[in-house]
Amino acid sequence: MSVCSDISVIQRNPAQPFYGVQAIRDWENHWFADNPCSYGLMQQAAWAITSWLQQQFLPGPVQIICGTGNNGGDGWLIACYLQQQGWPVCVLETGNMKTADSQRARLQALAQGVWSQPWQSGLPRAGLLIDALLGIGITGPLRSNLQQVIGWMNGHDDPEQLSRSDRTAAVVIAVDVPSGLQADSGEITPVAVKADWTLCLIGLKSGLLTADAADHVGQLVTLPLIPRPAEIRPAGWLYRQVSGLPKRRQNSHKGSHGHVLVIGGGIGMGGAVAMAAEAALVAGAGKVSVLTHHSHCGWLTARCPALMVMGLPDQFTASQLQAMPAILARLDEVTVLAIGIGLGRDDWGREVWLACQPWIQRYPTIIDADGLYHLAHQQTMAADLAARCWFTPHPGEAATLYQAISAHAAVGKVSDNDVDAPARAASARPDRYQLVSLLQQHYGGSWLLKGTGSVVCDDQEQLSVCGLGNPGMATAGMGDVLAGLAAALRAQFDDATLMDAVLIHAAAGDRAAEVAGQRGMTSLNVIDHITAVMNQDAK
Repeated sequence: MSVCSDISVIQRNPAQPFYGVQAIRDWENHWFADNPCSYGLMQQAAWAITSWLQQQFLPGPVQIICGTGNNGGDGWLIACYLQQQGWPVCVLETGNMKTADSQRARLQALAQGVWSQPWQSGLPRAGLLIDALLGIGITGPLRSNLQQVIGWMNGHDDPEQLSRSDRTAAVVIAVDVPSGLQADSGEITPVAVKADWTLCLIGLKSGLLTADAADHVGQLVTLPLIPRPAEIRPAGWLYRQVSGLPKRRQNSHKGSHGHVLVIGGGIGMGGAVAMAAEAALVAGAGKVSVLTHHSHCGWLTARCPALMVMGLPDQFTASQLQAMPAILARLDEVTVLAIGIGLGRDDWGREVWLACQPWIQRYPTIIDADGLYHLAHQQTMAADLAARCWFTPHPGEAATLYQAISAHAAVGKVSDNDVDAPARAASARPDRYQLVSLLQQHYGGSWLLKGTGSVVCDDQEQLSVCGLGNPGMATAGMGDVLAGLAAALRAQFDDATLMDAVLIHAAAGDRAAEVAGQRGMTSLNVIDHITAVMNQDAK
């Protein structure tokens, strides 16, 4: 059965491109081919940052913590330009400059009269700190002396010598990338500067958008500096707004807006399918059915009479389930499936999963939770099944899938926590971008890796990142809600994408946080706001 959708298409909001470190380096090298003075680009970067600082802050004491590379050279020139504008500036040196441009920048600043001194533990902090320590080049754990400098910038150096006001009053500005944060992956190694602002130079770096980045980047500003050459392609796209959904036609009925079948809810896990099914309803699906363990039928119907609930016995086989007349009749009406929510990993859940395989081939499908567990244990999925699927793992589920597909390779195995673990050698295990891409390439379809800065790799292998959402959403049931919402969106619109569903879900979470705060938010709070998000800017 084809998807029932409105005639109008979803109105896409613009997205911001982001880039990997190598692409940024290629971008710079392309510029240097026509503009061979690399020092000129350093001057341009420093002046752009100086101009931004003058727009944001009144002149006052500034400490600039300079590393030994070109990021430190940026810092020396910022000091020089601020000094020329009458700001009281002090450069804190962490070692001898190692590049020709950074050495030249230091000499220019000193000639301008900039005051400098070696950084040392226990120094009082100024009101404005500029982090020009490391930049984009780090890929592994930091040396202990650099960890101490970063700790000092974060106000943790020596609490006995720092008053509470000293520890909290400083505003920290990171030049390009907060020092200690890996610019490609967003992981810390093992500490990173906690910036209030990050002034990203040339192009937005992928590592500023996901994993640990949200706790370290602060407010993000991009200073482009030089034009992008056509051959430099983005690594992906950052989305910060929900796309506009079309208004419904006046002449429509419940069959015009799709029929979602939610499959899951083993013994003791009926709440999961309840949240997914209710999310599908409030997200606009015309009809929602639930196939679940028989013990959940009564209370599910009482809780939400709009649901059509079908119960399965304690014991059955996949072939028996596929032949049940009531289910076959319901399948003739279905538009989209959502499978795995609270399904369970026991024999009951496995038989349901096996019975679903021909249905997945027939219908667009969202596979979540224990559906991903069973997928990992069968290791392969026929291409014609996976191509129409949206897969929505959290990091632990993604780790299980990665372990399954790499079991016979030399990559090694990864635990649930390792997917987002800091201080991991990038060459040994995949970061978030690499992981979601690997899963998509292996299975096909569109993949979401949930978490801070949720990452989607679609069926065209295009990466995108969700710039909405908040930590209050880190609670049980959020994934169930997303699965139901995604199914409803897909049931209504032929051109819906997995990122559309992720953005709506995150925006509903942000609305819930605005109403009552983040701490103590539940998945039911998010359900309460889905309808409002779905109807904003409808055209």
